[in-house]
Amino acid sequence: MESGGVLQITPSERQAIQLIAQGMATSRIGATLGLSATDVEPYLAALFAKFGATSRGDAIAAAARRGLLVPSSTDDVRGVVGCEVSDDN
Repeated sequence: MESGGVLQITPSERQAIQLIAQGMATSRIGATLGLSATDVEPYLAALFAKFGATSRGDAIAAAARRGLLVPSSTDDVRGVVGCEVSDDN
């Protein structure tokens, strides 16, 4: 949800969007976050709703616009138009 124009997400949700951006499969995201197979899909759906997203791509774009994505050591975001990356945790 947004409060005063600021998207409110938990550290776990921030980790989830980072894992999605890295291309991790849903089952691995669940395992990484300690979610059961039955809980991971609703968790991600609720996260997408916070971003107003209907797909992984929409959620990644929304997170990037808000500066929520941090490149992994293998990511290269140079040249990605409209992508802002923050090192803030």
